[in-house]
Amino acid sequence: MQEQKYEKQLEEIEKKKDQTTNKKELIELTREESEKAAYKRAYSKAIEYKQENTFIASYNPNTGHDLQYIDLYKQAAAQYKIDWTLLAAVHDQETNFSNHATMISSAGALGHMQFMPGTWEHYGVDANGNGKRDPYEIEDAIFSAANYLAATGAAKGEIKSALWAYNHSTEYGLEVMAKQEYYKNNYQEERDDYR
Repeated sequence: MQEQKYEKQLEEIEKKKDQTTNKKELIELTREESEKAAYKRAYSKAIEYKQENTFIASYNPNTGHDLQYIDLYKQAAAQYKIDWTLLAAVHDQETNFSNHATMISSAGALGHMQFMPGTWEHYGVDANGNGKRDPYEIEDAIFSAANYLAATGAAKGEIKSALWAYNHSTEYGLEVMAKQEYYKNNYQEERDDYR
């Protein structure tokens, strides 16, 4: 099991830390330990999420572009000064509006908006005010994506740069921008309300 693998790796790192006197090596081991612990937590949370939502995930209520999270997109976009349709397009691209069966990518990205653990550690926010930042809580995920997209260029209108930071793929960026254009053209009334 993957969780046991992480636990074993953490134990090995702890042993190495106990045996080293080299400050530089100790810093590197501590960084490695922190990264492995983040992956272990993320993996555990993903398994927990999958077990809780297996039946729900098999049902896809968003077969037409029903933007059930439109209010969250708008609130997050307003707070981080980006266009809400960008959030909708990223959410659609990453997990088909949270309808991905496991909410874990093959690359290790996690949650509703597919954050890599290290990126989540830096940009994740507690949007719902429950005292924790969790990529599997929809409010936290959407606001965190807005935070990250804004910080990487979207707040300055640099959409391509922000999308490149989100996923280092030109094709990904083009697909998200096409979806964003669809939402801009088909949800004009909602756009006027916020941005």
